[in-house]
Amino acid sequence: MLIKQKNIILSLDDFGISQKANENMLQLLETGKIDRISIMPHGRIAIREIEKILASNVKLDIHIDLRNDIDPNRKIKDGVFKRVISFGFNYCSGRTNPASMQKQWEGQIEHFRELFGKSPDGISSHQHVHFFPPYFKIVIVLSKKYGINYLRLGTESYPLRSLVCFILNSFRRSNRKLFLASKLASSDLMISFDWLENFNKIFKLPLNKESEVIFHPERDEEMEFLERFIKQ
Repeated sequence: MLIKQKNIILSLDDFGISQKANENMLQLLETGKIDRISIMPHGRIAIREIEKILASNVKLDIHIDLRNDIDPNRKIKDGVFKRVISFGFNYCSGRTNPASMQKQWEGQIEHFRELFGKSPDGISSHQHVHFFPPYFKIVIVLSKKYGINYLRLGTESYPLRSLVCFILNSFRRSNRKLFLASKLASSDLMISFDWLENFNKIFKLPLNKESEVIFHPERDEEMEFLERFIKQ
């Protein structure tokens, strides 16, 4: 398989966000080619889906979120500027202050443990909010408390012409010292598939680096890409 030859960790995001997302991810898990899947424990998850996920032996990451429910007005793709403005407003207004988010994320982890009978294998977050330095400190604390050893971060920055990528690279530099002290594991590079202007760039990632590439199978173009190449 071409993807595996490039030392790529295939990660699927947002299990629980919609029935379409769940069905697509379960279909991909059946191939045995997926490495990690991120679960939104406050999302729509049926018992039969939990059983299928556990049977796949894939790594199960918790996908922490600023919400404790799924936004009924969300769009499958939302503008970056809109997301940044909304994030800044909620943080500055105190709605998502670090103390309240730590309590909320502990609740999400506890619910994950109830659903799957174990702690998550790793931590990631919806829209990468855990990169934000005040939140990153919380994630480190929760990782140690619950024995979670993997953190989606990427130890190195990867230059892409993407505003989201630029912001996260800046946060990564700020978090680097704390991450190294934590002794948590992560990939060398972390890239979201939708940052790539040319999808074929996935085959040009450094051969000597371990790259976690994140897919959102709810999106038709990403599901189609995975279906086309994962079976080669």
